[in-house]
Amino acid sequence: MIGNNFKIKNLGPGLLYAGAAVGVSHLVQSTRAGAEYGLLMIVPVVLANLLKWPFFFAGPYYAAAKGESLIIGYHRLGKLPFYTNLCIAATTVPGILGAVTLVTAGIFNVVLGIETDIRLSSALILGIALFVLIRGRYAILDRLIKWIIAVLSLSTVVAVALLWQAPSHSYWRQIDWGNYQHITFLIALMGWMPAPIDLSIWQSIWSVEKFKIQPDARKIFKIDFNIGFIATAFLAVVFLLLGFFSLYNTENQLPADAVGFAASLISMYEVALGSTVSLLIKIAALTCMISTVITVLDAYPRVIAESIVIARGKGNLHRWNEFVLWVVATSGMVVILFFKTNMKDLVTLATVISFITAPVLAWFNTQLLRQIGFFPRQIFSINKILTSLGLLYLIAFTIIYLFITFR
Repeated sequence: MIGNNFKIKNLGPGLLYAGAAVGVSHLVQSTRAGAEYGLLMIVPVVLANLLKWPFFFAGPYYAAAKGESLIIGYHRLGKLPFYTNLCIAATTVPGILGAVTLVTAGIFNVVLGIETDIRLSSALILGIALFVLIRGRYAILDRLIKWIIAVLSLSTVVAVALLWQAPSHSYWRQIDWGNYQHITFLIALMGWMPAPIDLSIWQSIWSVEKFKIQPDARKIFKIDFNIGFIATAFLAVVFLLLGFFSLYNTENQLPADAVGFAASLISMYEVALGSTVSLLIKIAALTCMISTVITVLDAYPRVIAESIVIARGKGNLHRWNEFVLWVVATSGMVVILFFKTNMKDLVTLATVISFITAPVLAWFNTQLLRQIGFFPRQIFSINKILTSLGLLYLIAFTIIYLFITFR
């Protein structure tokens, strides 16, 4: 089925998807899910990946069909979808950037063995990301991301295999659907699993650029996307197992602060693989998270700047992108100043916001998929069933969360 069209060099947006997704959702949320709630959380993790597949696939699919990004697609749908997306991007980016930067800063301090104030480390991480983007050196990291993900993935799989044992206790903790803390964590876990729906927009932008540089990549965009998607779903389960075998039903808990969490995460690898091998893991985890920071800091300003130019009908996209880049970086740093001592609350806030805005973006993506023939004419099809179930799941859980919150 792959044929002569498949070439490794044509892979790109799918690997970038994996690089962007394997970050907070995996290292933090999946690990915490396994450590605090046990193997029961495999069910929502797998469902979240499966039921979000059509909405993420809309990015490269629309780019391949139309040769344009989802942002232009939203504009074609009308003013409401277009400005709603712009509003969501502008209001969610400070929390998302703040969350991934704070996690990265925690790992940074642990890897280097320093006790620098987490605010200074966060500022340094954002400074590095800004320098990379302004200097245009992200292409180097882009080429390295597949090796970074490979090292981190292989190490995590090996660590889980070495820690694997039949537990002498229950396999999971019961979820109390009336407990605000339980339902908030569940929605936070699923909110960024495997990533915010916004990632579909980023991938449409990456795909358009990839097709311009390598036209043959358009022929294998489905393979490219599915490789990245399946890999991230698999890793989400692996990180959950790492948390389960390391900390579940023990007196040890994952700390809420960034440095404490990072130290606990690294210690899981050291216990399983030894301190020598763990150095490689530290480097891979840190590089992976820095890559996520750069990706978020690169993608959101692109989305906002392109939206502004389209709305105005004129403007220099490059200048707008640079201006928004600095505004976004500043806003992320401001958020970090408020949540510097509690990474857990910041991650929960960012992921919950992503979850309750997800149904809106998912609906927009569904309308665009309908326009380009994603849904066959027959009543029952995998595409229709997955999309319908995905929308139902996103809407239902959002209503449940809002009901419990305001009750």
